[in-house]
Amino acid sequence: MKLTKYEIEVFKLMLSDKFSTEELNSILQSPITGYDYTGAGYFLELTNDILPKDRKTISKPTLLGSADNFEVGFLIFIENSKLILECHSWGEENPPETVREKSIAIEII
Repeated sequence: MKLTKYEIEVFKLMLSDKFSTEELNSILQSPITGYDYTGAGYFLELTNDILPKDRKTISKPTLLGSADNFEVGFLIFIENSKLILECHSWGEENPPETVREKSIAIEII
């Protein structure tokens, strides 16, 4: 499993002011160490030693992902050298289990 185009865009938008270019590139190359589809979105976990041990929650900038018939939002949690991307429903329709296969347009709101 590798990062999708929209996940890379989300990471760049949400992390570029918190990590150097080199660190961000390293994060983008991190192995995916966990994935859980919840029915209302998913959690995707990356592991990299350059990530801080202390807990951080990143919610800015606020991003809206739009696809065919659903919308999603994103949060990032960092703790113990792990980064978890939460992709969650932001509308009436929940994203399908195949959400990561969809083409999702990202905008800052």
